[in-house]
Amino acid sequence: MLQSKQRSFFYSRSAVEEPNQRQCYTEPDTFMHHEHIRLLVLGVSLLLILCGFLGFLFAQTVLPLFLAITLAFSGYLSLDAYLRTLERYPPG
Repeated sequence: MLQSKQRSFFYSRSAVEEPNQRQCYTEPDTFMHHEHIRLLVLGVSLLLILCGFLGFLFAQTVLPLFLAITLAFSGYLSLDAYLRTLERYPPG
């Protein structure tokens, strides 16, 4: 009798503490779409850094390369944060 009460207590406790796995990624199509957007932005960032390197070669100053790296990194971080909030809390 005591063991059944302890088991039911532990089962109910674990059910309350664990997050619901079904709510994390309810729309796999949306998740894959976000991954495609991330890959596209990474490709654009790489092109931006290459253009910054060309600017570095022609202008003979580090400023274009520094600006390209800074813009690529901050742009990807902000877009990734926005997409993560959409994945955690989908609209509607």
